Amino acid sequence: MQITSVVGRFIHANLELIENILFIIIIWRTIVLITFATLHFLFKKLWKSNRRKKLTAFIISITMSPFLFYAFLYYIIVLLFTFDSYYIETTFDSNVWKENSNERYKMSNDIITSDTLLSMSKDEIINLLGRNSKSKVELETSNRWIYNMGSHGWGFGIKIYSLELKFDNNKVIQVKQLELLD
Repeated sequence: MQITSVVGRFIHANLELIENILFIIIIWRTIVLITFATLHFLFKKLWKSNRRKKLTAFIISITMSPFLFYAFLYYIIVLLFTFDSYYIETTFDSNVWKENSNERYKMSNDIITSDTLLSMSKDEIINLLGRNSKSKVELETSNRWIYNMGSHGWGFGIKIYSLELKFDNNKVIQVKQLELLD
């Protein structure tokens, strides 16, 4: 009785997952059968005369079907996860930048291509972007500042974005985006 209730709770808790797995199995079998039938038909038409050639067509069809299916499946997965990495870029807004640190990456292209930050002093950067995670002493002495710009789903993982500012004589000389794949 105890085992049944544990299994029942597991099935109830994971019902959506189980339904998705069953759906994938049904789709998988359907695609493999269609692929097999198509290949078998083509090879049978190619080799009309001999029974041995028809058997060869059957064997080739049955061995090629899974390979073609997995190649197709891989192609679909790559396409799906490639499009998943897309995000809508926005123009830079200092207030939005300061309030929402998890979506700053959407503004990074505008900051970098417009050269907004170049030649600004450290104080002007702090007024525009706010403080990064460093202390006041580190900000005054460091010639490289990094701002966290949040993260975004990318492929099978997460892409973490940062904005790097390099200073020379207390002025910004380089602005670039750093990306870390996890």
